[in-house]
Order: sequence, then structure tokens, then C-alpha cells
Amino acid sequence: MSEPIKQHYVPRSYLKNFAECNKKKKCFVDVYYKRDDVIRQNIDTKTICYQKHLYTLQSEDDKNKYDLELYYANNVDAEFQNIYRLLIDKKRSILSKEEKLKILYVCLSFYFRTPIHLNHSNSFTDDLFERLKLLADDEGIIKTSMFGGDKVNVEELDEIKQKSKEDAKTKFDIEHLQKWFDFVQHKYECTINVIEIQDKGAYLITSDNPVMIREYRTNQFCGLFNPNNVITMPLDSKHFLEIHPNTVANEEYEIQRLTHDTDFVFTTNAMTEQNADNLLIGKKNTIDFHFKLKEKYEDAENGQKFLNKAKFKVESLQTFFNIVREKGIKSGESVKQLKKMSSHEHFKNDKQIEGLINLFKNSGIW
Repeated sequence: MSEPIKQHYVPRSYLKNFAECNKKKKCFVDVYYKRDDVIRQNIDTKTICYQKHLYTLQSEDDKNKYDLELYYANNVDAEFQNIYRLLIDKKRSILSKEEKLKILYVCLSFYFRTPIHLNHSNSFTDDLFERLKLLADDEGIIKTSMFGGDKVNVEELDEIKQKSKEDAKTKFDIEHLQKWFDFVQHKYECTINVIEIQDKGAYLITSDNPVMIREYRTNQFCGLFNPNNVITMPLDSKHFLEIHPNTVANEEYEIQRLTHDTDFVFTTNAMTEQNADNLLIGKKNTIDFHFKLKEKYEDAENGQKFLNKAKFKVESLQTFFNIVREKGIKSGESVKQLKKMSSHEHFKNDKQIEGLINLFKNSGIW
């Protein structure tokens, strides 16, 4: 067996959901490179979202050095499509304990295994050691508190820098696993939503850093274990995963299934772009669609209309669910609020409202 040198931090089994695949099982995506500001088409998923020896361990025994890469290959990459099919299966509304745990392990691994922080650390180290070279005297000697006041010859810097990077990688290999396992346990009691995009012409994209963690009130990252965090990731061009904050979790083993429209796609793709390290990834023409939609919504007049509509829908739904909690789903107040929403233009053809109406009708309270 060949050595797995090119190690994907975003699994190809996930990237496949945003790709066009041929009979030879080769999969191709459109990719936007943020640093170059260019879209390239028909990019083989083999050639993106990997780093050489990212998970290769420093071990005296060659048999063990690929253990971490093989662990990901067997327990995450090979499992993702099973998890994905479970999440989008509309016939499934209740999870077993084991299924929920596997969903969290597989999906949340995407956040912890990405090398963004490690790469930033290495870039900082490169810059630091280049600056240290400027401190060398005429004999090439550097004296700095960084080395405990010891004198270091400029010719030794590259070896010291390499050792510093190796130590940082070892720390990454160990610490990201522990944080991943601890975080899964932290989020275990969460509520899981799967959102389907109902508009035929609207498509989700993903990135080289697909899992987004933010505090739901500020929409900012406010610490990994913040109980108000909502965790999201695109599942394919039409499905989106939401893991609710611990503070609002309920129905521990239920998958809540919702539908959204182009407005949701705009906001979600904008977050995906912001969260990306360098690459936006999508099916053919979907990245171009994203930028055209973004231009449309960021027009002053359209942007204000969108904000007004989004604000109205969020506040109306919040009012409805507050009434349901306080008065009960069969109360006259609940029916009144639902009828008020269903008659408003902002909820026209809204599948979520249609689903609630059908639920009320089937319960004999409409």
C-alpha cells in the first residue's frame, strides 16, 4: 500500500456532495480562491483541501506514523456518506443515542482537524525568524531574550525554526483530538435541525473550513464552549445542518426538518465565504450564482427590503413559538398567529408555514 502523504482535512466524501462526478468516480467542483480573487472550474477534489503529512505522526516506528490519518480515513471519511444519508432522510425524525453521537463526532471533526491555526502559527514563526536574522551582528551572532539570553549564530536559526514547527505540529496532533472529543460530549444534548432549500434556483456552497461556530445573539465567535453557540455546516447544495445552542436545546433525539428560501441561501453563503480560509467550493456555476446573488442583495434598496423581510419573519415565528409554549399548540391564540403569518406576503409559498397549517388541519384545530 502506498504511503498516504496527501492528507485531506476536508474529506473527499464530503466534497463529493458539491461536485459533478463521472463514471470513473472522479469528482469536479468550481473553486473560488479568495487570495487570488478568481473562480476556477472543473477542479478535481483530489487536488484541494489537503496538506502533505498534516496528520503524519513523529514516531520511531514507521508502522505507527500514519495511525492518525488512517483513523480519520476509517472513522470519519468512510462514515460521512452514511451520516449524510441519515440526516437528509425525511422519513427519519428520531435518532438513536448511537446515531446522534456518530453525527456529532463525524460532523464536528471537520472543525478541529482543519490546519488553519497551525498554518497561522507557522507563518508567524517564519516571520519571527526572518526578523531575528536582522539582529545578527557583524559576526553573525544574535543575542535575544527569546533564547534565554544565550548567543545564537544566525546559521543555527533554520534548525531552531524547524524544531519549533515540529513541536507546534505535535501539539496540534494531540490537542485537536482532545478538544474534539470533549466538544462532542459538551454538545451531546443539543437539538439538530436539517434545513432544505425550497427554491429551485438557489444553491448552497461550502469552503475549506465548512463548520461555522458563532454565538447566536452576536453572530460572532465568543469561545468554543460558549453555551449560546450555534454550529452550522452545509451538507450539500440543498441541505444545511444546524446544531442548536445548549441553552435552547430540546427534543434530544429528534431531527427537526425545516425549509428555507433564497433569502436564507444569501445569508448562509455569506457566512460560508466569511468563514473560509481561502477556498469557496461548489457545484458547477453555483459560486458564480453566489456572487451574483450577493451583488443583488447588497444593492441598497434590495438590501433594506431583505432586512425588513428577514426581521419580520424571525419576529413573527418567535411570537408564534412563544404563544405555543405559553398557551399550547391547540390554543386559539396559536391559530390566530399562524393565520396572520400565512396571509402575509413575506410568508407566501413558505413550506414551513404550509407544514404547520397541515399539522393544525390534521389535528382538527384549523
